[in-house]
Amino acid sequence: MEKKESTNNYLNQSQKVLESNLDQSHKDEIFIFNIERCLSSFADEILQSSNLNISEFDKYNFEIKWDILSRNDALKNIIDRDINNIIKSIKALDKNNTEDKNIIISSDPGLKKPEMILNKFKETISLLRNLLEEC
Repeated sequence: MEKKESTNNYLNQSQKVLESNLDQSHKDEIFIFNIERCLSSFADEILQSSNLNISEFDKYNFEIKWDILSRNDALKNIIDRDINNIIKSIKALDKNNTEDKNIIISSDPGLKKPEMILNKFKETISLLRNLLEEC
């Protein structure tokens, strides 16, 4: 499956989860799973579109992928401002996160609910895709 299709598929699955009748804890778990996969797939898509050459990129998890991509000057500001806030927000939403129970939710006060995280992620995807098409 093409990277863009994979990203869009995970976005659609995330939306369907939020619209489902599952109880909230299950919704959150499945939503987080899909958003993490979407972040990984979108990072792969960005790498492919930007013609950057990073060996074994597909073996990294989504956080490391975005950290690597943030080293690119053209992408840095959007990743630092938007993607990193989305990552912080899903970590805060994750009840199973044992890394740091004192995670401060993102600096964006609008990213406290899954619906808001998803909307922000959709906006960011559109912004980055447009940026790469123009370059």
